[in-house]
Amino acid sequence: MAVTALALFTPLTFLPILDLNIMGLDSKATLFDAIFTLYRDGHPFIAAIALMTGVMVPVAMLVTLLAMLVPLELGYRPKTVARFYRLYEKMDEWGMAEVYLISIVVAMVKLNGMGSLHIGLGFYMFIFFFIAFYITTVWFNPDDIWLDDALDHRS
Repeated sequence: MAVTALALFTPLTFLPILDLNIMGLDSKATLFDAIFTLYRDGHPFIAAIALMTGVMVPVAMLVTLLAMLVPLELGYRPKTVARFYRLYEKMDEWGMAEVYLISIVVAMVKLNGMGSLHIGLGFYMFIFFFIAFYITTVWFNPDDIWLDDALDHRS
């Protein structure tokens, strides 16, 4: 599921989430467009937080999970698992994919009356990413790593 979430993340960031047409003016919004607009409009701190919580942390969490789980699945137990796990726990507090999903839905409801609103392919990618990301984090059980490690040291 982590590989699936990572595979969905790339198109999610570059495909339009929504397309709004107001009185002949067409505007498409991607995740990076929103972050760049915040920066350009004089809100660099908010743009940096949006970039960190919406892009960098979810990707880093998935990469960290894969760095822990792939070697374990292949039968290799790297000494860095504990470091990766501590990093994962710290990042878990900053991952806010569900907040972005809710804010997109609220924006769509609010903007719908202003013109013609079309949901873009990026929105569907975001839904599938969120589902894969959520399943990945729910299925991840750190006790499996430590339990296997404890059993290896007893034998």
